[in-house]
Amino acid sequence: MKKAKSILGLTVCAALAASALPMNIIADAATGDEVLYGTMKIPYAEFYAAELEGASNVNVLDAVSSATDRKSLMTGAGQMFEGAWSEAVTDAGVNGAGNEIKAKIYGVVYPVAITKADLDALGENNYGFAELTAQPVSYKQATVSGGNVTFSKVIDSAPETVEGSAKLSTSTPWGDYLLNVTDKPSGIIYGIIIDTADGGKYALRHEQNIWRGGEFSWSSGIKTVEAHGNYLEYENFVTLMGKTVTDVQFITADGYVTVDVGNVYIPVKFDGGVSVANTAVSAGKADIVKDGVPADYKADYSVEGLEAQFYGDSFTFENASAGSYTLTVKDANGKYADLSASFQLTTADMPAVYDDEKGALTTAEGFTEEDLNNFIKNISSVSVEGKAYSASGRGATKIVGTDGVIIDSAAPFADNKDSYEIEVTATGFENKLSFTYSKFVYGTMNIPYAEFYAAELKEAPNDSCLDAVSSATVTKTTKNGKGELFEGTYNNAGEEGSDTVGKIYGVTYPVAVTRSAAAEIGEQYSFAASEDKPAAYKIVTVKDGAVTFAEVTDSEPESIEISPKVETDTKRGDYMLTVKEASDLGVIYGVIIKTADGNSYALRHEQNIWRNELSWSVGYLTDDGKGNPLEYQSFLPTDGATVTEIVYITENGVVSAKTDTYLPKKFYKYKETPVSVEDAEATAGKTAITVTEKPEDYDAVYSVEGLDCGFSDSAVFFTDAQPGEYTLVMSDKNGVYESAKATFALTTADMPAAYDKESVSLTTAEGFTDEQLAAYIRNITAVSVNGTEYSASGKRATVIIKADGTLDTEASPFAEGDSFEVAVKSAGYTTELTFTYSTKPEDEDKPADEDKPTDTEPTKDEDEPKPADTEPTEDEDEPKPADTQPTDDETEPKDGDTTADESRKGDVNGDGKVNVTDVSRIAAYVKSVKKLDDDEMKCADINGDGKVNVSDISLLAAYVKGIKPLG
Repeated sequence: MKKAKSILGLTVCAALAASALPMNIIADAATGDEVLYGTMKIPYAEFYAAELEGASNVNVLDAVSSATDRKSLMTGAGQMFEGAWSEAVTDAGVNGAGNEIKAKIYGVVYPVAITKADLDALGENNYGFAELTAQPVSYKQATVSGGNVTFSKVIDSAPETVEGSAKLSTSTPWGDYLLNVTDKPSGIIYGIIIDTADGGKYALRHEQNIWRGGEFSWSSGIKTVEAHGNYLEYENFVTLMGKTVTDVQFITADGYVTVDVGNVYIPVKFDGGVSVANTAVSAGKADIVKDGVPADYKADYSVEGLEAQFYGDSFTFENASAGSYTLTVKDANGKYADLSASFQLTTADMPAVYDDEKGALTTAEGFTEEDLNNFIKNISSVSVEGKAYSASGRGATKIVGTDGVIIDSAAPFADNKDSYEIEVTATGFENKLSFTYSKFVYGTMNIPYAEFYAAELKEAPNDSCLDAVSSATVTKTTKNGKGELFEGTYNNAGEEGSDTVGKIYGVTYPVAVTRSAAAEIGEQYSFAASEDKPAAYKIVTVKDGAVTFAEVTDSEPESIEISPKVETDTKRGDYMLTVKEASDLGVIYGVIIKTADGNSYALRHEQNIWRNELSWSVGYLTDDGKGNPLEYQSFLPTDGATVTEIVYITENGVVSAKTDTYLPKKFYKYKETPVSVEDAEATAGKTAITVTEKPEDYDAVYSVEGLDCGFSDSAVFFTDAQPGEYTLVMSDKNGVYESAKATFALTTADMPAAYDKESVSLTTAEGFTDEQLAAYIRNITAVSVNGTEYSASGKRATVIIKADGTLDTEASPFAEGDSFEVAVKSAGYTTELTFTYSTKPEDEDKPADEDKPTDTEPTKDEDEPKPADTEPTEDEDEPKPADTQPTDDETEPKDGDTTADESRKGDVNGDGKVNVTDVSRIAAYVKSVKKLDDDEMKCADINGDGKVNVSDISLLAAYVKGIKPLG
């Protein structure tokens, strides 16, 4: 039939198109007047007047008043009361709940046909006429007579009738009856008329009766106020009680749709009922009280879920459980509506107990699982921290699940407190169940870096690379034990390939996780429960299978001020910040650097985090020198940035380290310093500076700590310089760019130190000052013991000579043996100091009498090694210093030499010269390596004391160097 209507519409449109009039104008057949089509706002009384003609009952159809203006005004497209006509009102009184009436629904907006003359006659009172562009499928004819407007029945060329059914409810918050009709039309419902077998017609209005989807209800005078407090106008429907409904007529935009519902009896309701008092389960019997029930009401009783036996107006029961029950009463004669009464069977027992480990209600001792389930089923409300939440019905908040488990995602727990005081009320149970609920269980999880930092970096504009850290230095990646380098991390140890490539995946960090989330996560993240609540933790949530970690929860975050040391020339990256305060923070799980431009940068262990040092690359140094790449892309914006905060995530919580640290712009790579300084003799007074590259706007200034000097663009000028190693620093005067350093040496052939056997220490050599000795000791770089060299400073250093010059006899190189050959290297000193340190008894160190005359044998006080620049090794038979060794064509005596014709003092080997060879011969004698004859002994006794010892070596060495005259 809908198709027929569509065909009709097409036929009308075709006919109109063939006429001379516009499509929306047709001539009235009787008068010839133009007919206009449009919509009008038609009050209910006028809309239904023609529809109700001949009805056996009377309908009074005023506007519908409502305090729920939000709903009453919902008359737009797709809204609850689409098709109705409503307006907001003021000073309209109050409803049954005492609420101010804020809106009225006056009627409907429905298509009409009206002659142009009649419309003109209405003037401004034209019912809000809005012209349509085409003739509607169905409409009402509006006629004006004597200034009054009447509306016809709906003009529908093809009204529709369908077979359906209706379900009647006599218990509804919206009135006394609710009828739900099947096969009703979809779309906009403008009106509904109930037809009864006796010819009655009952018109319905929106909100009073008509609801979305064509459901409708009404009051017949028993319930006169609906759920929102609006009055229910029942007068029209009093006579509907006891009648039989045969049809329900729906008025739609397409016309009439009449649903044949068969015969639906409307049972009589009355102002009365029945009740049952709450009764103890143990009583076994209860009474039914009637109030206002008609005498001809033949009661038939039943209670669902209860083994009840009825005797008149009372009943007995067996095997009952505490809870809520409903007594249902039916009229056996079928005249009256059903009655019902709710009541409780009660008990003082408490079959439930809270198990905090499970986070659930469990069976109390002495009760059954069935008892527990009955308690849970009857829970009516749950109070959390003193606020009650309904367990069922509209607006309910489910807190206890049907399995007894506390629903940790419920709204009352959204603030993530450690614990909550809960009180459970169950219908039929006289006592409440009270307990303290802990929302979280605590422990640790293995969290990948990207997930660990996600919440902390949510507002960071840069994209951090937070993959696992791969390293060829496998031994380091596994150092995650207590007190070790990367404590707090987890790695790939034990996985395939872990013996060749180490990986640090992330950190093993404390978490707080709900029991439901922990169950869903399972073995993922390697959760390990802990009994104690950690000082700081991340809350773990699971939504749609995705696991997320919140920002660190720390009730007492710490804030400190720091002034980190900035280095830009380091093997660990282009920038390194040394934060001394970090050594007091304990285990460091994560670090976030924040800069003044709003960026945040997350750091990872081994790539960036090293105890109290933080390092990263900005693209200059891309390899750590051990084959491990340095990931730098996410750090590029830090080049020239200012660090304002360093956030440490530690075992004790979050520490915010405030700072104002500028990161100077980079322009060169580690070990590729753009500045160099030539080594020079300490007495030279000048050495050259070479700068290979620097930015155009780099304003270079120079400095050398510990050196009295001045500078030009290409040289360092110095005075009173001590031999040693120095560092020149080239800095940008404007403070924009990084500094560059160059190490150089100021050298000397002098030896200001001598070894004193008695004090087992270095002492000032003859002719030198204590200051020169101190400078020598300060510059010691390495010490060899029996041919094995030990670094004097830096990583893995072994200190053999202390700062005061004494020999550390407890040092590891002296652990075994009783005689040690020691050689000392000092920066800036071109020759080594060598001596023998012995723990043997004194007489074992003396040469035999037959091997050496007693008047020339060194005494025990004279058994000191000569300065390192003149002492030869056992196999040394040629002088080493190039500045004193004679060349092959040397035939004339030089400064420092003497011929055989002179006194021969110092010319031990009798070659007519005094040089390093003679010094070596004397040293070999003093060390008992070689013997001297009488003539050689006389030449070797430089100081003329009748003995040949270290003093003679020192005097001869000073002469060879040109420092002192001989004799």
